[in-house]
Amino acid sequence: MGLVPEAEFRIKYGLADEYIVFPSVIRFHKNHSRLIESFIAYKKIKPSRLQLVITDQLTPDGLNSDLYGELGRYPAELLASVRFIGRLPSGELPALYKYAKGTIVPTLFEGSCPFPILESLTMGTPVAAGRLEVTQEVIRDMEAFITFNPYSVSEMVAAIAQLDQPQAALAVRQQAAIQETLQRTWSHVAGEYTQLLEHVGKAN
Repeated sequence: MGLVPEAEFRIKYGLADEYIVFPSVIRFHKNHSRLIESFIAYKKIKPSRLQLVITDQLTPDGLNSDLYGELGRYPAELLASVRFIGRLPSGELPALYKYAKGTIVPTLFEGSCPFPILESLTMGTPVAAGRLEVTQEVIRDMEAFITFNPYSVSEMVAAIAQLDQPQAALAVRQQAAIQETLQRTWSHVAGEYTQLLEHVGKAN
């Protein structure tokens, strides 16, 4: 994949410390507000240098102005551990996942399986994800995953705590649980659409 060397990547984005990541633009249904609230709550319980990395820029106007206003209620020293590093070139995304301690996916809605789950596990980084119907359809063995109610701050705090623990074998278990999905190709999708169209044609 042409993985960017770790030292080079960390210097470029100022990520000297361990971090967990949610690679997503800031939108209401992506649930950044509750994720940040949960992360700050976790840092109050367990002070550390752990950072939360978000791949968007925070601005006082535009689509994420509401979130910008909300962050003023947090202590500056804790808020400093939430890093908004902007959108990365696609060639640097593998490094973002690879060097992370874990990936957290708190989204409230997805039309398809949240791609950060697949991308993170491809790079061998464990995942915590909200319990969405679409996620449970794709991941047949949810027992291998750190899961949480995406509307629950307390459950998200617990998920962050689990990601912050040494997880040498967790990513391997998660990769095994989602192996069938990781091996799917567009040929599989095309074949399933063909079967569906044939079924509809026979029904009519």
